[in-house]
Amino acid sequence: MLDRRVFIGVGALGVALVGAGLFFWSDDEDEIRELLDRLTRAVAPPSSGAANPAFRALDLRGALRELFTADAKVDAPELAETGPLGVDEVVAASMRYGERYVGSSITLTRLGIEVSKGGETATCEALAVLEGGGAELGRRDERELRFDLVKVDGEWRIARVTVGPRR
Repeated sequence: MLDRRVFIGVGALGVALVGAGLFFWSDDEDEIRELLDRLTRAVAPPSSGAANPAFRALDLRGALRELFTADAKVDAPELAETGPLGVDEVVAASMRYGERYVGSSITLTRLGIEVSKGGETATCEALAVLEGGGAELGRRDERELRFDLVKVDGEWRIARVTVGPRR
């Protein structure tokens, strides 16, 4: 009788652990989606021009350093004639061009995430949509993006972003 109770107890514990794993265990794709959500929130222009540019630059730099690898590059041809930008250069470009995007929103859609077999690298292709903002309330820009990601100390980080031309 005792053997049967132990067997049932162990079976119930096993089912509970599997159930908890399904609800609380995040996979790599979920972690990458969360990382890109955090990126979208970090780079979103302020809702009004009242934000102090110095504080905005510090906040953006801090957020990007949490999301990107130390040597990450952003390849956005219209922002740099000299080639891909590092995080500090992206922040500087954001401060130069940010005023025209005040009040706009940015969303990432059509995320296509591929994680390597070893689970240490990944790529994500997405469509970035910027709408509204500034004097052009009806503005809508769409760009294809490619993110190259790596795991650093068990956490996903962006190693490179390639920005396609306007669609």
